[in-house]
Amino acid sequence: MLEAIKSKAWQAGALVLAALLALQTWRLYGEQLAHQRLIAVQAQQVAGQAVAGLTLERKLATAESTHATKTQEASDAFTQVRPARDAVVRADLDRVERLRLAAERSAATARAQAQANAAASRDLGRPRSARYKRGSSGCRTPSGSCKARRRGSADAHTDGRRPQIASALDQTTTSY
Repeated sequence: MLEAIKSKAWQAGALVLAALLALQTWRLYGEQLAHQRLIAVQAQQVAGQAVAGLTLERKLATAESTHATKTQEASDAFTQVRPARDAVVRADLDRVERLRLAAERSAATARAQAQANAAASRDLGRPRSARYKRGSSGCRTPSGSCKARRRGSADAHTDGRRPQIASALDQTTTSY
């Protein structure tokens, strides 16, 4: 009986070991399947990322190409418009220069007129006071004509004023 128990124990032990081996094999197979699924999922993720990167790269390349085209068109338009813009600027500068010269000329004319008026009013006051002084002191000439002498001095004084007016006008014409 002991022999029978021993042989049955060996058979039971072998059966238990076979069952454990089958269980371990089943678990290993499950782990291998899970590992393969994980590898497949990771490969799909990498492929998805590659596709997304490629799509993004294409969009970026298209955007860069569009930007380069628009920049080139804007540069060409700017270059083509530049001569017209420069002509407008030159015309504006010429107009400003003409206005500046006109303002200088009118200011010089006004200065010359003011100087001439001041000289004339200053000179008109002098002969009159001199005439009154001579009239009060009396006029003694060999011809006896005080009026002729007064007239002569007044004409001389008017003639003396003419160079002043002419020099004032010359100053205004040379400043142009």
